[in-house]
Amino acid sequence: MPQRFDFAILGASPFAALVALGLAETGLKVCVAGPSRSPMQLMRGLDVAAGAITRPETWQVLQASLRDGESLISRHFPQAVQREALALSARSAGGRDALGHIRHMAGAFGVTTEPLPKRNGEAAILMRGLGRLDRRKIYRDLPKVFAAAGVELIGAIPEQLEISGGETTFETETGPVRAHSAVLAGNATAPLVGMLGLDHRVECVETWALLTRPAAPVRWGCALDIDDGASLQRFDNGQVEVACPGKRADAFERLASLLAPDGEIDVIGMAEYRTVRVPDRAPLINPPQARSPGFAFGLEPYGAFLAPVFVAYLLGKTDAGTAAFFAGLGPGKREGVAEYGGNRVLAK
Repeated sequence: MPQRFDFAILGASPFAALVALGLAETGLKVCVAGPSRSPMQLMRGLDVAAGAITRPETWQVLQASLRDGESLISRHFPQAVQREALALSARSAGGRDALGHIRHMAGAFGVTTEPLPKRNGEAAILMRGLGRLDRRKIYRDLPKVFAAAGVELIGAIPEQLEISGGETTFETETGPVRAHSAVLAGNATAPLVGMLGLDHRVECVETWALLTRPAAPVRWGCALDIDDGASLQRFDNGQVEVACPGKRADAFERLASLLAPDGEIDVIGMAEYRTVRVPDRAPLINPPQARSPGFAFGLEPYGAFLAPVFVAYLLGKTDAGTAAFFAGLGPGKREGVAEYGGNRVLAK
């Protein structure tokens, strides 16, 4: 007989873990399928409470969710959130224009920003006082946190799902699992995207994460390029991880431009993985359906802080405005939801 759950969350990111924990706090029986991640491995992603957001609706929902988001994180992972400055940069003319718009929007929602000096034709702004999640602390404590919360970690993401009678069934190393609802959350579920019929909505992009010991201290704790999506984060031990969509050579070139334009780079770790990219650069979200699992893609880097409001949306407990916001991010017409750079990714 299969193990039965109310929700199965498929994913390996902090967002997936926090959604599972949020659902479990309501009394539901929840399991998580996702590759285990040691705190010594590459983190493959940045979690910070902002990003290249140009829509006021996104800012409004994110800012309204921050208190609950940080509270959920702190209940399960004390001291995993720290205050950090995020540097946003752009090299294209459109990107430089977008930075001005992003700065205006951030200021309107209470985020302190300032321009940074231009370097090699690259414009940048700094957002101060943002919450940033330390993935190493999350992954270190995840097994015991899940156990304490009653969330069952059931192994790797399955290779296929079977939807029947409104329920999702899949195989695990310990036997079959059946869930009333299933949600694909984030990049780790890229191999399953094909079953969703979203070929016209997403692209699975080769991405490289590189871990390095920089020769000189990195000025900012985290950074994001709004043109190509490359991100940087510094850890407490001084190591820096850069993640960059594209080939490995592209990642090394980006790493050099960020850290050592005139010298050698000491790379101590690297990993290739797939990221699920949405051409209009807005999140792609859908609740579970009778014949399809739910999904949430494109929420990086702020998704972890949206976990409580996403849980409320899954359970039909948001206000009308928030429900309309998420509904507009579904795979339908998606009118007016594009963020900066929308519809440019697939044309590269």
